[in-house]
Parts: sequence; structure tokens; C-alpha cells
Amino acid sequence: MSSGRITKRARTQLSQDLHDWVIEKTVEICYQKIREKGRKIYTNPNQEKNFGVDGFYPDIVVYDPETKKVTMIDEIETEVGETEKNQWEDFAKLGIPNFSVTIPRSEVEKAKKIIKDNNIAVTEIWSYETEYPKVKTIKFKKEELP
Repeated sequence: MSSGRITKRARTQLSQDLHDWVIEKTVEICYQKIREKGRKIYTNPNQEKNFGVDGFYPDIVVYDPETKKVTMIDEIETEVGETEKNQWEDFAKLGIPNFSVTIPRSEVEKAKKIIKDNNIAVTEIWSYETEYPKVKTIKFKKEELP
């Protein structure tokens, strides 16, 4: 599968900073219970390749050291479009039991349409709301799947 077509969106520095901050906050706020269960959480901010899955590098990767398997991936977005659709299609083909996308609240309807129209096997959609960088607070909400 490492011959996938995933390409990352070229981001402005502010957008990249937001993206990487949301990765950090997602792990800090949303992944505590997963970490408490003994899972390892790896991140790949700023297109880093810290922990891969079959040649791909999702933004957040949850690994179970007992089973030696990746149990979840989460892709963090600052906007939703064709580039993200292509990434989601490729990530969905990895066969990871839990594939989550975390997107700005303003992009929820667009994301749901892309997921539904392209039959992408996303298991969870989370949205976030922030006024970054002015106010460094964030609110997450689990969205209904399409």
C-alpha cells in the first residue's frame, strides 16, 4: 500500500501552526482514556514521519503494544477539499479498526458530503472550534456520521 497517492496540502505557516497545535490538543484532551489503557499514541505533525502505517503517516496513530497492532488513526484537518478526500480514501483502505477525522466545525457538512458521496470508511468525525492564535482554547464535539 505504500504506493498511495497521498499528498499533503500546502499550508500557510499560520495554518500549519494551527494544524500542529490541534494535533497536540487532540491528544491531550481526547486521548487520555486511550493512553490510560496502555496504548501508545504517536503523532506526525508538520509532515514528520515519526510513526507510519504501511508507508503512510496519519497525524495521530494509536498503537497497542500488547497486540502489536495499530488500533486507531486520526487525521487532523484545517480545511476540507479534494486533497483531504484523497487522503481519507487512502487511509480508509489501510483496514485500521478506527479511522477518525477531526475537522473545523465550519467544515462538517462538506466533510460529511465527501465521506457519504465517496463511501469512505470513516468511523468517527470530530469537529473543533477555536480562535487560534488569538485565544488558545479549543472545544471538541463528536459529530454524527453521514
